[in-house]
Amino acid sequence: MKSIFYLLPLWLLLFACTNDQVGINEADEQIPEGMGAVRLEIKSPTEFDIPTIMTRAVHHFDMDPTTFPLRIYEKGNDGSLTLVKAFDSYEALVDNGLPLQLPVGTYQIVASSFVPAEGEEVTDKVYFEGKSEFIVEEKRVSNVSVNCKYASLAVELRLSEQFQQLLETDPLNYAFEMDVYNGVADAVWSFCQQKIDGQETETKLDTGYFLKGCTSDQGKLIVKVRVRLGSSNKWYPERTYYFDNNGSVPQIGEYYVIYLDAGPEAQAAAVKTALVGNYKMEELK
Repeated sequence: MKSIFYLLPLWLLLFACTNDQVGINEADEQIPEGMGAVRLEIKSPTEFDIPTIMTRAVHHFDMDPTTFPLRIYEKGNDGSLTLVKAFDSYEALVDNGLPLQLPVGTYQIVASSFVPAEGEEVTDKVYFEGKSEFIVEEKRVSNVSVNCKYASLAVELRLSEQFQQLLETDPLNYAFEMDVYNGVADAVWSFCQQKIDGQETETKLDTGYFLKGCTSDQGKLIVKVRVRLGSSNKWYPERTYYFDNNGSVPQIGEYYVIYLDAGPEAQAAAVKTALVGNYKMEELK
């Protein structure tokens, strides 16, 4: 009997986005009436230790915070935000001239590794973001520091060596498709590897980065898997799984790793649930 073993262990690294303290450090009589100024500093870490089952891996995101786009919003008395300044990067802001002069008021600055497109909910690029609120006082210069941190809900797929070898040596008879859904409309991330019409191999194994936490009715990520196994060239029925963070709803700042493995040669397919630590994958019956 052929068995397919889907091992979906959950390992998380939690990151929070913090606001640095804003300091008022000096007066400047050269600033016009009704105006103040700010000096801005953008920071971002570049490495994270993410624990896996056998080893500890370091993720190198190769981020340069000086290239991050910046948006500055004025905050109204009702809490509303109105965009007043935008820069393609911190470098562009510096070229524009620092300190940056603004009318007296309360503001929020947002720096991010990229600006998501309207309606974009999931991407193949890791997302970093930082926010700081600050007050512009008349004829004074404020120091504002924004610390950009990991702000995605990531899903990474890792294939077992055994299954990867089957996909490479016999691609016409072995294939898979996997969709991950976090409950947000149209936010589906797909993994696949298969041979189409016996010619070109379609492969999509990039990590997906959701820009919002899980909002599904079940409060869990929804994973749908379809596999093709053996010489019959048969696609087995799709199976659906739900998983979360040990009973908690998956959120921004978490990193999930899905392990996909294939069992011994046989004539049918079966799916087993796996218990890893305190986490249990649940199959939709």
